[in-house]
Amino acid sequence: ISLRGTYVVYWLKTSNTTVEFAVAAETNGWVGFGISHSASMVGADIVMAFSQSGNIVVRDMFAEDFATPIVDTT
Repeated sequence: ISLRGTYVVYWLKTSNTTVEFAVAAETNGWVGFGISHSASMVGADIVMAFSQSGNIVVRDMFAEDFATPIVDTT
């Protein structure tokens, strides 16, 4: 899936129960990718990544609502 080449999602089914995803995005800020059972942000499991002091930070997040996701502690 590609949004004019600025956000590209790759996936590979590696077994009957596993799919691996990769995201390539042109951004000066953050990038996120989420999956949900309802095709909605609410309840989505989200991976967010951003640059901080020259390092890439990746966070496991969860969307409780149509708002900033929270850190997923489960």
